[in-house]
Amino acid sequence: MIVTVTGAPTSATVLLEGSHDGVRWAVLDELSEQGQGGLVTPATAHLVRYVRARLQTLSGGSDPTVTATIASD
Repeated sequence: MIVTVTGAPTSATVLLEGSHDGVRWAVLDELSEQGQGGLVTPATAHLVRYVRARLQTLSGGSDPTVTATIASD
């Protein structure tokens, strides 16, 4: 997952979650950013059918945005 943060928030936390049924979700990884920039999480060995990025926290900044991109083979 690649996370890009703009607008210089004081903090942003994005969770990478996985599920086998699309109903019950488990956290696979957590990315936290202080300020503006980007984060990359390495590939994980979790076998799941569904994945999603969930914005857990976003505070401060001037019109902050968070973009998460998930790629898979």
